[in-house]
Amino acid sequence: MRAATFDRFGPPSELYVGERERPSPAPDQALVHVEAAGVNPLEWRLVRGKPYVLRFRTGLLRPQSPTLGFDVAGVVEELGSKAGGLAVGDRVFGYSWGSFAEYVAARADHLVKIPEGTSFVDAAGVPASATTALQCLRDFGRLREGGNVLINGASGGVGTFAVQLAKSFGATVCGVCSGRNVELVRSLGADRVLDYERDDLCSLDAAFDLVLDIVGNHTVGTFQHLRAPGGLYVAAAWTPARLLWLGLPGRRRSRSMIGKPRAQDLQQLAKTIERGELRTVVDRTYSLEDVGQAVAHVESSRARGKIIVVP
Repeated sequence: MRAATFDRFGPPSELYVGERERPSPAPDQALVHVEAAGVNPLEWRLVRGKPYVLRFRTGLLRPQSPTLGFDVAGVVEELGSKAGGLAVGDRVFGYSWGSFAEYVAARADHLVKIPEGTSFVDAAGVPASATTALQCLRDFGRLREGGNVLINGASGGVGTFAVQLAKSFGATVCGVCSGRNVELVRSLGADRVLDYERDDLCSLDAAFDLVLDIVGNHTVGTFQHLRAPGGLYVAAAWTPARLLWLGLPGRRRSRSMIGKPRAQDLQQLAKTIERGELRTVVDRTYSLEDVGQAVAHVESSRARGKIIVVP
């Protein structure tokens, strides 16, 4: 089968498509014919091997496991002997390493059925980004009905889902994005949208129950004065300085997070999609041969919503 791979750390252009052996599912796995795979910031970080602390797990000098892709949508072609809850022919989406390929062997309990009327491309954009948004708002941010939230990076992969999920919780949403994306964020349900290129966040007269920072393009101090008494600051932005600051003592109202794959969260997201309260914003799709361009597009931080690879 064809699969994206890389032999050394560097820019996304190091990615290329080669031939690999088609995987066989383990007893608890399903073999999925990949119809679409979402691209996340993790991919460009793995290709570049940065931050360097990642290399203690991925290889110090050369990548030990040169496979990429985590979000997958496709069709079940084969089931392991202990894989339950699915059937051959099911349209599924979920998590699996190595999804930038024609086939992937995924844990059956990390896959759920795609809601009726949802395309493979739209489904592939959901797993990591929407799960991260859900966990940021619900678990780390403790957002409830009637609360108000500021979402910095509201037009990106995680942000577009966060805006919609916050509205489904019954919250008031203020989105922050670039000027070219203001109308997009407003169309997702945001009650107020700020253009960070024109609006001064430091002079914003508001107090939020939750400040969700997905981008990390402003200092933490910029957002601290926007928190209501008892409010929370949650960072889903991977910058070393930010993580160090958040690790200092006395930061109980500020925290960082990394989304974790959870089947129950995928089920909840599928139900939200079925209710018409959540949709995937797709910037563009790329072929498997152009996977390097897809990863570079995400690295540029200019993507509107999700970038999808279609093998």
